[in-house]
Amino acid sequence: MKGDVWQGWGVTTATDTREGEVSSQSRKAGRVELQQETKEASHWLFVHHRSEMYLQTDRVMTYAMIAQAVAAFAMFAFSGHIALLIAGCLLAGAGAAAKLKAGYTSTRWIVAVSQTFASVAYLSTGSDESAAQLHACFSLALLAMYREWPVVAATAAALSVSGIAIAATTNAVSLHRAVEAAGWLSAGAGVLSYSCLAGMRQLRDTSEAQAVNALESERTESAVLARTRELVEAQHVMYRARELLTNVMSHIPYYVVWKDRELV
Repeated sequence: MKGDVWQGWGVTTATDTREGEVSSQSRKAGRVELQQETKEASHWLFVHHRSEMYLQTDRVMTYAMIAQAVAAFAMFAFSGHIALLIAGCLLAGAGAAAKLKAGYTSTRWIVAVSQTFASVAYLSTGSDESAAQLHACFSLALLAMYREWPVVAATAAALSVSGIAIAATTNAVSLHRAVEAAGWLSAGAGVLSYSCLAGMRQLRDTSEAQAVNALESERTESAVLARTRELVEAQHVMYRARELLTNVMSHIPYYVVWKDRELV
């Protein structure tokens, strides 16, 4: 037969080969489409979960900024340092921004700048060096809730440079202690930045897994619905055939049936 290709004990025609190639291409195109849909769905879920995380974090930041603003105003009332008054105003403004503009990128940087200035203000007073350094560590830990490593890294760099600059220009802090604190802040910022990256990676993996499960459930549901429609249509066809057969049998004269029996 023309166009036949012998393979082993069977015969595969050229038409069968072309049909196999078309089927393989269709499956490949289906896999590519599924991967694209999964990628788009996982990205959408990741953006959604990240936005929800930013909103929840800004709600926490609202109360944290207001509490620190009250503490800064109280310290200004006792010490009279103008830096504490400015820090209190900045913290109050950051709390308002976190309340009114929750989830915005600018809000995160406003909170970071205000928190950094508050730590620098506490350090510049020179009243309690250990408390100021603890507040700087608290600032890094608080900002790490955003899971944004640039915010944490920028805050740590600003605190380190500010601490060394204050120690070099004033007698509020010793230079040796300032350099040591800068080193610890840098190390802590590195650990927190890694934690932020790991958290974002885990959030992305979770979103991808949810997207895969959602698409598989959707495809399964579509297949079940399609099969159900086929069964319903087949049942309707069976009912129509039964009605037709009933009508035909009802119009056959009885004597034909008896005549057939006599012939037998």
